[in-house]
Amino acid sequence: MEKYLFLDLDGVLNTTEYQAYLFKNQLDRSDEYGELFDPQAVAQLERVIVATNARIVISSSWKEMGFGYLDEMWWYRQLPSHLHSVTPTLVSANFYIPETDSNIVQAVKYSKGLEVFAWIELHRAANNPYCIVDDEDLFFTSQAAHFVKTDSREGLTSEVADRIIQILEAEVG
Repeated sequence: MEKYLFLDLDGVLNTTEYQAYLFKNQLDRSDEYGELFDPQAVAQLERVIVATNARIVISSSWKEMGFGYLDEMWWYRQLPSHLHSVTPTLVSANFYIPETDSNIVQAVKYSKGLEVFAWIELHRAANNPYCIVDDEDLFFTSQAAHFVKTDSREGLTSEVADRIIQILEAEVG
């Protein structure tokens, strides 16, 4: 049975500590694809993929650059495994109107949860094990058992990776 890892990028692989380290040491902080990812977080992602064989589905706002762009970046940066898909975009920042902020807060707050739900429905994967990894809790309570929150400073740590593996493996066993 296929397993899915819904992956945010900023705050998961792209950490504030790593960006601060690069800045402090006057090292390149980006390449042609954007900010560089934290090698420690990437190593933990690789550990998760090796342990679970999960397919990576990008749920990050980076998906707005297009699957082809992200897939090329993944290959160029020699990131673990390969990208399987991206979640659909159901709520766009293009529709954000500051004057009506209170009217759209709930829609925006749960947009990622809705996008993950839509992807699962569209791909008929409701019975498949999945885990959502993000530094923001923008998901439904029904997704709580599948959600692991990262600290944007550290991103995907060994403890976070252990929890992801636990979620994906428990759902199979």
